[in-house]
Amino acid sequence: MKNNNKVLSILLVCFVMLTLFQTQAGASDTKIAKVNMALLTALHPKMALFDFQRMGFLKIELGFNKIQVEEQKLILRTDEKALKKAEDDLKEIEEKIADQGDLLRELYEKEGTHFLPDMSEEGKIIQEKLSIELKNLIIKRGECEYAVKYPEFTSPPETRKILELIEKETIEAVKNVAKSKNFDVVLNTSVPVPYGYPVSYRPEVQYSTGPVGMEQINYYTILSVKPTDREEQAQADQMMSEWLSVLFRPAAQEMLPVKPWPLVMQGGTNILPDALSSLYTKYNIANETFSTVKNVLYSTGALN
Repeated sequence: MKNNNKVLSILLVCFVMLTLFQTQAGASDTKIAKVNMALLTALHPKMALFDFQRMGFLKIELGFNKIQVEEQKLILRTDEKALKKAEDDLKEIEEKIADQGDLLRELYEKEGTHFLPDMSEEGKIIQEKLSIELKNLIIKRGECEYAVKYPEFTSPPETRKILELIEKETIEAVKNVAKSKNFDVVLNTSVPVPYGYPVSYRPEVQYSTGPVGMEQINYYTILSVKPTDREEQAQADQMMSEWLSVLFRPAAQEMLPVKPWPLVMQGGTNILPDALSSLYTKYNIANETFSTVKNVLYSTGALN
């Protein structure tokens, strides 16, 4: 019996050692990639139109220079037809809110109380329904007020859809690169920050809450205007450096449509340039522009 136990013990040890060797061998064959998802998301072409103060996207296309952008903004701000519609929508919502308030007051008079626990069961149901409708109307009023005040930017619902699209396209770009280059694992090197998007991007209108100094026009210009000489190239490098320096502020990263975890300490092949190239190709960004952005990313250590 003792000899049998000894044999079993030896076999068990051999099995464990073999398993460890196989695991180590398998791990050595595993191709691991890494990417800073916060940075990649911030460099998505559509983010060139995002205003961190107004919490909306400029309703223009890429391709204009700085002067032309201001002209396009002015056109949008002075569009009388759009402004009239926004003002009419706001007036209509205000009327609906007033009507809803009247219904609630009638209910309270009928029930003889504003205190929900003291209401009848029917009154509780009606009060809950009216309160939800009023809350939704107030949210819509905020959106209408935003449209009147900032006609050059996308509405909050439109902005949320674009943020979702950016997140979706960024993740798809990473997955496609990983698949095409046969990476088994892709790790996110974003530095964790308080989870902002979409938790803090409430349905209500939100603006003037982003970090100061976010001049998205710099990134917009880089993507839209190709440098024609050394001086313009130097200006593009400078604008890109300034844009990157602001993007790494926690207040800026909280606004980005990305889940900022996990944190990778070292190792792995950085596939951000490949994923960014895929996004730029999708949005017809010039190769020269991609080279400028990539060179600045390397020179500033953003791809370490």
